[in-house]
Amino acid sequence: MRERPGLYFGSCDAFGALHLALEVIANSVDQFLQGHARQVRVQHDDWFLEVEDDGEGYPLESELGERYLTDLHHAPHVHLFTQGVGLAPVNAVCSTCQVESVREGQGYRLAYESGNLVYQERADLDFSRGTRVRLSLDRHLWTQGFAAGPLRRRLFDFVHLIPGLAVTLNQEHFHAPHGLLDLAQFHGEWLGERALNYEGKTDFLMLQVAAVGDTDRRMDIQSWVNGACTEEHGSHVNGALEAFQEAGWRPARVLVHVIMFEPEYAGPTRRKLRSPRALRQVRALLRQALS
Repeated sequence: MRERPGLYFGSCDAFGALHLALEVIANSVDQFLQGHARQVRVQHDDWFLEVEDDGEGYPLESELGERYLTDLHHAPHVHLFTQGVGLAPVNAVCSTCQVESVREGQGYRLAYESGNLVYQERADLDFSRGTRVRLSLDRHLWTQGFAAGPLRRRLFDFVHLIPGLAVTLNQEHFHAPHGLLDLAQFHGEWLGERALNYEGKTDFLMLQVAAVGDTDRRMDIQSWVNGACTEEHGSHVNGALEAFQEAGWRPARVLVHVIMFEPEYAGPTRRKLRSPRALRQVRALLRQALS
């Protein structure tokens, strides 16, 4: 991993560092999706990153806990933001990486240097619940560190994609209680009184749709799968548009986000979702809501 970090993060510049940061943050957001956490706190400078959540904590004292930091293959989960490389590559390309966690009232700490375990210990931590990851990028491997603008924009968007999630980035707080509807109305232009804000789920996916206004022109459509923008849309958008068409509504702006365990895409760039099952389920959920 240290010999070819770009294989895991795309590059060793600010773009790759963003990928790495989102990989760590995604684990905390997963805790929110599972109902264990309420907020995520992120602090960073050019080369340092700290991510903390108030979730259920990692089982760091067990063999499984160490595998989170050293093994490429771990328990599957919904991969948010990125392709989901896991924490092992993150750990490997950092000069230091420390994970602290409180689980079932017991604090524990693991510390690594260049991916190698330095020490592990029980610890009295300054928080009563959750996990905190602190890391420093290895400057022998990275040409650039964390850029503030791109990370801020991704987290701003993401609180709208996950309604109820609260994120603190340095001293700035992000929270969108109405999710995608807040984002759809963010620019402030008047699109009409008609509005929909819908959340639903099946055993296959979680769906969030916001729609505002009416138009006889081209609709403004934005879509995401697992927090990543799908510029060419695909099955989830097609299912939503079919439901709107059946209801006789042509919204001026439509935003669609689905969270899936293993999404399938039409091509390696992941710009378009290809899943007939997702199309059917999005259409059915939204059809019921519109009725």
